[in-house]
Amino acid sequence: MLRRARDAQADHESGRRKALKSALYRARSALVDRMDLSGAQRREQLSATRVARLEAEAALRVQIAKERDALKGDRAKAGALRRDMVSVIVARERRIPSLEA
Repeated sequence: MLRRARDAQADHESGRRKALKSALYRARSALVDRMDLSGAQRREQLSATRVARLEAEAALRVQIAKERDALKGDRAKAGALRRDMVSVIVARERRIPSLEA
């Protein structure tokens, strides 16, 4: 179950990164095609677009770190649950009288 959650998170992460990249490419293509702007204005707007992408990527990194930490927390909970189940099984086995006697 945790593996599926990790895989789903990784797929979602990849999709969000691709979306950021494609948004930059769309904006860059739109700016290159604008002939009503001077070269300096196009460069300035392209630079602003790059900065916006960097800020979005930084925010995405923070969000991904939170998601991964949450998954790690789920893993710790699963480990604790597993330990509890094993202790219950061991306790039951200790209560069962031996059939050899």
